Amino acid sequence: MSEPKNVYQSELAVLGSVFLEPETLPKVLSKLKPEDFVGNDGLIEQTFDIIVQLCTGGKSVDPGVVIQAAQLAGGKADRVSELLATAMDSVTHLDALEVHVETVEEASKKRRTTQILEEALKDSQSWELSTEELWDRVNQSGFDILRDTRRQTQHIWTGGGEEHGLYSTRMRILREKETIDPLYSGWNDLDSVIPTGWNRSDVSVIAARPGMGKSSWRQNLQRQFLDRGFGGILISTEQSKEVETDRQDSIMTQIPLQEVIQSATWEPGDRRLEIVKQANQYMDQNWNFDMLFGRQLDMTQVWEFTAMVTRQREKHWLMIDLFDRLTDVNVAANKAQQVSKKLGEASALALYFNIHVCLIVQINRSVERRANKRPMLSDLKDSGNYEEAARMVLLLYRDSYYNTESLDNTLEVNVAKQNQGESGPGVVVPFDSNLQTMTYAPQSGRGI
Repeated sequence: MSEPKNVYQSELAVLGSVFLEPETLPKVLSKLKPEDFVGNDGLIEQTFDIIVQLCTGGKSVDPGVVIQAAQLAGGKADRVSELLATAMDSVTHLDALEVHVETVEEASKKRRTTQILEEALKDSQSWELSTEELWDRVNQSGFDILRDTRRQTQHIWTGGGEEHGLYSTRMRILREKETIDPLYSGWNDLDSVIPTGWNRSDVSVIAARPGMGKSSWRQNLQRQFLDRGFGGILISTEQSKEVETDRQDSIMTQIPLQEVIQSATWEPGDRRLEIVKQANQYMDQNWNFDMLFGRQLDMTQVWEFTAMVTRQREKHWLMIDLFDRLTDVNVAANKAQQVSKKLGEASALALYFNIHVCLIVQINRSVERRANKRPMLSDLKDSGNYEEAARMVLLLYRDSYYNTESLDNTLEVNVAKQNQGESGPGVVVPFDSNLQTMTYAPQSGRGI
């Protein structure tokens, strides 16, 4: 498949622009890599690679230096000199550089996509693969494409005063921070120890033993997000729609859960019916929220559902409760390896849809054999590389779960890991808990 002529023209225009307007070099280097260029039998790629090496080494980039470097690299000085002259002549409007960069970037992505699809098609010719194995490879190819097209380019900073280089790059980062709406919970006690919030395009993990209160705390956290205008998605692999909505009604109305469960027996005119009705009207009018339930869900279905709902409304976060119950995660053979693979797909999903992906998972039984039963990061190791893949890990613990005579009626949220902030056993946020209504509120700051 031959590429359109305008792709080659854009490659030339990008190359020429960085010499005619050196201030554009940091922007171009942040978007493109040498392998994104294929024109002139690879000569543009080789020349751009020389530019990258010069920048990385802190050297100036001008035609003479590039030509000299090309001579030292392989004696192609004449060809590179001719290429640079052609490239600079091809630039008609410097204002069009951004369009040319996008053209080169998109052509590179399509080239890589085609390559991955061709490899998958070649696999389909093998009679040694079962139909199930073939579809698994096709699905994996799709995730590989999305991960590849969202790959991070290298960022090279060059000095040069206030007009460009380090200063302009830093100013751009600060301006972007000013316009970002951080995804904070609204609980001051918790937000104070998570300075960056639940960043979009990141993955976090909330982990605990069964019965500790993961789903209940998750529901209160999602309510905080939704009340503050952050649209979200819930994928539930364990609870049914009826269980989820019963708990949601209990949280919203403060009516004890056992009473909500028996709401079908309430007499007409019961004031609780009106309270529940008002709560659901509030959610319909104010929440940007979509839910998917099923005990046979897999990552492909999660992806498809996310694609469908994000086309309708912008989403800021997605929670999977319980991630380790997805059918393609909860497998008997090589589970840790399979979990690692699916964590990669969750990371690709977060990047592609620009949302925060929060995975609620079970902690293995090793914690039960210790005197101190508070979970640690090491408790996740046997289940896959959760602690490596996630940007943040929260571990939940409730003393009254193990000690029925305990007067400590709190749920501890231990910030066991975060990439940009304090973590460790000392960073614990206690929440007063009432399991009857499943309401968790910080000891200080705003409650639910």
